[in-house]
Amino acid sequence: MRLKDKQRLDYTLGGVGIFVLKPLAVLLGNLLRRDHSLIVKDHVAVIKMLGGGSLVIALPALLGLRRKYPHIRLSLVTTSSLKPFADVLAIFDEILIVDDKSLFTLCVSCMRLLRRLFHVDTILDFEVYSRLTTVFSTLTCARNRISFYLGSTFWRERVATHLFFFNRFAGSFHFYEAVVAALGAEPASLVECALHVARANGIEVYESPTNGRVSICNAPGRVCVAPACSELSKERMLTGSQWERVLPRLVGEAEEVVVLGGPADAATANSLIKHGQRVLPDIAWINACDGRSLRDSLHVLAGCARLIAIDSSVLHFSRLFGIPTVSFWGPTAPMTLLKDAPGLAEEVWYEKVLCSPCIHVAETPPCFGRNICIEAAVRRCCGEDISSIMKASHLLPFTERNRSPNSGLY
Repeated sequence: MRLKDKQRLDYTLGGVGIFVLKPLAVLLGNLLRRDHSLIVKDHVAVIKMLGGGSLVIALPALLGLRRKYPHIRLSLVTTSSLKPFADVLAIFDEILIVDDKSLFTLCVSCMRLLRRLFHVDTILDFEVYSRLTTVFSTLTCARNRISFYLGSTFWRERVATHLFFFNRFAGSFHFYEAVVAALGAEPASLVECALHVARANGIEVYESPTNGRVSICNAPGRVCVAPACSELSKERMLTGSQWERVLPRLVGEAEEVVVLGGPADAATANSLIKHGQRVLPDIAWINACDGRSLRDSLHVLAGCARLIAIDSSVLHFSRLFGIPTVSFWGPTAPMTLLKDAPGLAEEVWYEKVLCSPCIHVAETPPCFGRNICIEAAVRRCCGEDISSIMKASHLLPFTERNRSPNSGLY
């Protein structure tokens, strides 16, 4: 299924599921009077379906929970696209896969997992914007079902046993960490997380991190670039012409530029390399979106001198290792995803245009994919004038996306 189809299914089917389950949950809660004290017993399941970068951001909270309760079984309910990220984090005892290729496979795999997780002690639903995950966690009949709410508690109140406020305009890590704090755990530091991930994946580390850097810079002539992101909001990506403008300023005296990403990003990497060779022909360009594992990509990343990226999982791994970074933002805002990392050398390029951030705020990007916010950040990075792009005239009515004035719209 396409992401848009999944989102609409989640909204409609999830809404119906909550509508049906809520009276039953309230009735059973009044009859059974279960103990919902925030005490971790034997088995905790975490739900995270989208966003490998979000899983990395949640690592301090999850590692803190793991260390506080080393005896518990820690499971992750996720999709196949996130499994490589869960594997390299090396924190879960089991990874349970939801097959979301079609509605049929989704239902079948969820039924299988419900049998596996029935009466699990605690569910941590880290999918803030999903209704179906609320339905799933309710059907497990877990003793504690911990979730988040945004502006209203209406949908999840009395269905989840504990609700934490989630402010989409503040750092998401604050709210993940609030959950584990309520369970009596202290989040791990970024350095502790970096050492855990590096050692679990055979990456060399400094005995004492220097200037925030944990991984050893064994390829000082290498600069890595991460130009791609997940299916959620491709508006985060720079165009080829935008890369041509920023790369001469940012690559410096590098001997080679390695483009990182998954196998699906190979075409994006080839396009970037073509534009990069046009402005920097004397540098060796390498497309590492060649099917190698995420673990292998992390080895390449760990030894580089600098990463240039958009908001993506590679950026969050780079910051974890303390690698100097340059990042471009727009559809997402950096203050919502970048936890302060003492000693880290980084440049963050972001301009607060009127419609930014739009991811998780609007179903359809107000610019309809015209990358206005990214263009503003690129112009600022290149020392160009941004006054024209900051004007309100760039906001368009929704009907202009696919209708002409004579389309018959009443």
